[in-house]
Amino acid sequence: MPSPDKDADVGSLLEDDPSPSCLVGKVELVRRRVTRDGRVKLKMILFGVAVEKCAICMTQFKGDDVGILGATCHHAFHETCLATWLDRSQTCPLCRERLGVC
Repeated sequence: MPSPDKDADVGSLLEDDPSPSCLVGKVELVRRRVTRDGRVKLKMILFGVAVEKCAICMTQFKGDDVGILGATCHHAFHETCLATWLDRSQTCPLCRERLGVC
């Protein structure tokens, strides 16, 4: 199994792992609404799981962002954020679930 390096594409590493610990895909906008006070609320999903912000950079996901979902913990990350994180640690930054090579 390849080891992650700084320039590795996280998605391509998944192809070699028969039981990936992460799922890579596009974040989808499923609903947009405006609240009474004028704020816009977005409902985003990644593999059917509601996601709001990247667990690493805390930036809100946008439609068509490439996101990564922990297969067991369901925490969501931007692809680039998680690639950088995996250089330092092989666990989820929130719950410490082992992510291995995503």
